[in-house]
Amino acid sequence: MRAPIAVAAAMVVLLGAASAQEYPDLRGTWVGNAEAIFVNTAQYYEEGKDAVVFGMTPVVVVIDEQQGHRFSGTVK
Repeated sequence: MRAPIAVAAAMVVLLGAASAQEYPDLRGTWVGNAEAIFVNTAQYYEEGKDAVVFGMTPVVVVIDEQQGHRFSGTVK
């Protein structure tokens, strides 16, 4: 009779630990480069050539709020 109770108690402890998972704090300013496609932009357009250019563009992500695995902010 004690074995099933011990197993049940161990499962409760393990399930509690799994549900108490912590998430990393992502708040702050993140800076990097993003892959981008530039279409019909005067800076890249040349007569007689496709107006589509694949490139990289700088990006700044500011995360203001976080609740668990959800967060919100702005992208510049």
